[in-house]
Amino acid sequence: IHNNAYTNYMASWCIRSSIEMLLVLAEDQQHQILRTLDLTRKDLNHWEEASRKIYLPVQDDGIIEQFEG
Repeated sequence: IHNNAYTNYMASWCIRSSIEMLLVLAEDQQHQILRTLDLTRKDLNHWEEASRKIYLPVQDDGIIEQFEG
């Protein structure tokens, strides 16, 4: 299946939610988690940007298709 709406939406949601949850933590906790996962703020920015670009197949009438085509 090409561009499955549920999979694409959930991937985007998981990325954005994970970043949001990290940002509510104290800064020292954020740094500890980023070090443990070997991630940088640049990585988070890249993921956030990518999450906004994940394709959802939407018809002209606004209905989200289950998959493209």
